Amino acid sequence: MKRARLYPETKLKSAILAYLRTQQDVWAERRNSGSRRIVAKGMIQNIALGEPGTPDITGYLRAESWLASNGKTAPIAIPFGIEVKLEGSKLNENQKRWHAKAKRWGVEVCVARSIGEVRAFVEGMRRGEAP
Repeated sequence: MKRARLYPETKLKSAILAYLRTQQDVWAERRNSGSRRIVAKGMIQNIALGEPGTPDITGYLRAESWLASNGKTAPIAIPFGIEVKLEGSKLNENQKRWHAKAKRWGVEVCVARSIGEVRAFVEGMRRGEAP
């Protein structure tokens, strides 16, 4: 069996996810977009994944709680996306469109080339600062 090679961007995504898992107020997951072709029982089928341009990592930052009409508190979460890019890499057109749409809907979006940029992004969201 062939062993999968870990590319630099894959290593960075894994490191970012590992960092985010240490943050008690963050829930983040890896996302795949586009489609994949599979062959099963002699049939070829395309399986749709996430919308093209979806960031590599999506998640939520638990921000605060509010008092609901029933007298109980409910959490408020800020949705976010992190597109992982290596130094010198740029967003493609699908990614630019997704980021623009997300920002119109109030979703925080970050293009990260290091864990330090992700830390700054999360800290900025905690302070209520838009990136």
